[in-house]
Amino acid sequence: MNKKRILVVCPTAAATSTLIAQKLRELCEREGVAAEIKICATIEVASTVAAFSPDLIVSSSGLLPGTAGGVPSLNGLPFLTGMGVNDLERKVVGILSGNQIG
Repeated sequence: MNKKRILVVCPTAAATSTLIAQKLRELCEREGVAAEIKICATIEVASTVAAFSPDLIVSSSGLLPGTAGGVPSLNGLPFLTGMGVNDLERKVVGILSGNQIG
């Protein structure tokens, strides 16, 4: 399987994105998905998408309109709160495996 690229976004590219990135690493390892994970701040999304070409964006905050460049994006808050995390994990794995789950 090709290595999948995940962009994790939060307002400052600090605490919440780091925690979400760790949860994603654990999920990908558990599911056997090879992944490269990059963190950026909300204001850096458009340029990071252009340079990194992610397969998925997971954000703890909303994305500015037009910044995702057509890349699927998910709300990463369940990784922080624990509420709805199973559904989010299912969606992440579905998108990364090419079986998008809405």
